[in-house]
Amino acid sequence: MSQVLFPNLSVERRHKIAERCIVYTVQSTAELSQTLSQLQEVIIEKNVKLVVVDSVASLVRHEFNSAALASRQDELIKEAQTLKYLGENFNIPILVTNQVSQTGLH
Repeated sequence: MSQVLFPNLSVERRHKIAERCIVYTVQSTAELSQTLSQLQEVIIEKNVKLVVVDSVASLVRHEFNSAALASRQDELIKEAQTLKYLGENFNIPILVTNQVSQTGLH
């Protein structure tokens, strides 16, 4: 895929870029919270310049039903506060994405 997106970069250069990426895969909000709590140390040790969190609401949506909306919101707020703290204190961009879903459309 990187060859299609970046055809002018050599294979070696694409590999060097990929080696600089740290990827965490979490399966629950507890794992996400633990990962976020350890992220400050990783940012310092690895000189992180960008944090990307993909599908931030997905885990929360799956763990909390619609009746637990307040709990779901509390979890998202906690995650957002941690990411805001990291971005501001380390002067790095934090990019957060969310799954897009459509219900009721035909």
